[in-house]
Amino acid sequence: MRRNFSLVFGPLACISALLLTACNHEQPATTTDKAETPTAPADPNADFVTWTQDGQVYKATDVSAFRYQTLPVISINGGIVAEGQGLSERTLTLSIPTTFAKPGTYPLPQSGNSFSVVSGQLVLPPAEASTPRSYSTEFGPAAANGSLTLTECNPQAQRFAGTFEFTAKSMSTASPATQTVTAGSFRLTKLQVAPNGI
Repeated sequence: MRRNFSLVFGPLACISALLLTACNHEQPATTTDKAETPTAPADPNADFVTWTQDGQVYKATDVSAFRYQTLPVISINGGIVAEGQGLSERTLTLSIPTTFAKPGTYPLPQSGNSFSVVSGQLVLPPAEASTPRSYSTEFGPAAANGSLTLTECNPQAQRFAGTFEFTAKSMSTASPATQTVTAGSFRLTKLQVAPNGI
């Protein structure tokens, strides 16, 4: 049974998107017209989140890692902010239950419990609809929908790094019904506490 978007995925996805907008963004979003392998920034210590979708490489202009006071997860977030706008128009989130917060490779399964499995979410700009299109691996399309490899995961030292790929299913009737993310990678060196008691 499909879970209620507003009660489960909605808060975390919206929270991640809103928290991303609080970060400083120095460069506009960048994409390429053809598929290529994402590469880390020239600065070996710079934080980044990058992925390929529909043949384009996306490099987040806002990146963050959050832990929550009321949710047993750590979220890795990458947002692309449209030039001249304050809100992310495209957001990728990896949700990692605190019980899995250690190096290793984890599947992204279909699941009815948001906070017991590693999951990937993608929020895309509206097409013809008036609301963003949201996709989650927890909705399928298959029993297993990708993987996340944490090469570094140290909440105490505030260091996170890894690679990921997944296929996520629309949580509504958005077209297309699925979105596939490949060649994803990230590095983050600051774990923030979500504000306002979240």
